[in-house]
Amino acid sequence: MEQTQKPESVSELFGKVQLQLKQTLQSQDPHSAQQALGLAEKAMARIEGLILADPAVTHDDLRCVVEFTRGKLWNEARRHLSILAQSRQVRVA
Repeated sequence: MEQTQKPESVSELFGKVQLQLKQTLQSQDPHSAQQALGLAEKAMARIEGLILADPAVTHDDLRCVVEFTRGKLWNEARRHLSILAQSRQVRVA
């Protein structure tokens, strides 16, 4: 019997994004960090889709999404993954 999942709200997805980004920052393994960042990106894509599909969306809503995806937490997570990947290459070489 197939269960139907209730659609996730933007706030639930936002919580998932933040959790995955924090897991990326806490990881010392490049593979785990890459996986967590990928999950954050997928959840963020769902958020963007929900917001863009909303006929009541405002310019401020869109601005907030763009500011978040270009904000400190995302930048730190990407930078951390990059450092982990570089240190892994140095150790292997």
